[in-house]
Amino acid sequence: MIQIKLCEHNSSTTDEIINKLKGNFSDVSIVRESCLGQCGACADSSFVLINNEVVKYSDAEDLINKIKDLL
Repeated sequence: MIQIKLCEHNSSTTDEIINKLKGNFSDVSIVRESCLGQCGACADSSFVLINNEVVKYSDAEDLINKIKDLL
């Protein structure tokens, strides 16, 4: 199972991202945390941790496509 962690402070679209991920992937664990300890990536771009690896994305569709590539 793929685990996706999102930082509350990273993006104003966190709720949108979570809703789109839940709508597209039933076998993915989605966790929202107050801090992921990735301040450099957080200040630089939108990102999530997928199985503890930083994955940067431009928008929700870009992230969904990257997750599909991992499945």
